[in-house]
Amino acid sequence: MIFNMKRQIFLRALIVGLCASAFLFNGCSTTETRISDHPEIFQTLSPNDQALVKAGKIREGMSQNAVWLAWGVPDQKATGVARGKPVETWIYNEYTYANAPYPYPYGPFGYGGYFGGGIGIMNLAMLAALGMTDIHAMNKLKVRLGGVINGVATVTFVATKAIVWPQAMIMTAGSVLGGYSTAQDLLRLLNALRAGKIANAPAAGMIGIAGGAPGLNAVMEGDLEGGYDVIVLANLDPPAAEKMGRALRERIRGSRP
Repeated sequence: MIFNMKRQIFLRALIVGLCASAFLFNGCSTTETRISDHPEIFQTLSPNDQALVKAGKIREGMSQNAVWLAWGVPDQKATGVARGKPVETWIYNEYTYANAPYPYPYGPFGYGGYFGGGIGIMNLAMLAALGMTDIHAMNKLKVRLGGVINGVATVTFVATKAIVWPQAMIMTAGSVLGGYSTAQDLLRLLNALRAGKIANAPAAGMIGIAGGAPGLNAVMEGDLEGGYDVIVLANLDPPAAEKMGRALRERIRGSRP
């Protein structure tokens, strides 16, 4: 118990120290302090550039020293070649909030509600951290959590008139039609990949698709051992199709001589 308390105190002290160091080395650097700390650089600039630097502005063709005085150290540096000559590009990142009728960017549901890439994995990690160990129960709860997150976000976006309806209807129609895809439709996709009819697509043997939502689950894998394709469509919650696909793959491997 004493060891755990000491470790927690040490970690908190370390975090505070790192934050303080970051503030000291980065947070105190402003246009004014850079000018006052390096007057010899500032004095070499033309009167026009001096005025721009004082205002925190830059112009095309301005020297690196002037840009550094105005904006500080860049977030990134990229090197390359232009017209046969080496060039270095300084990249500065600036984050601003969207002008929207709600107080946060993309509403109060930034990740999961507005953008959901990987939200299932995040939910699984959260459930594991809470002590769950049954992956099937975790998958069911993950899907339901995703539905609640997206449902609440959708209601919020509709209520705040944040949806561009023409584009949204096209996307909705595509999603609905995709839900009615059959195994034969997916087989046509694999055959088109094998025939090279889809430009810039990977080989069919490298394609695997799995996904679902409450009451809908699908798996597709092409060119397995023995030249088999596995396509499973289920009107059940995930991971019903994944379990059947796994069983089929094991049966295919077991049937080989």
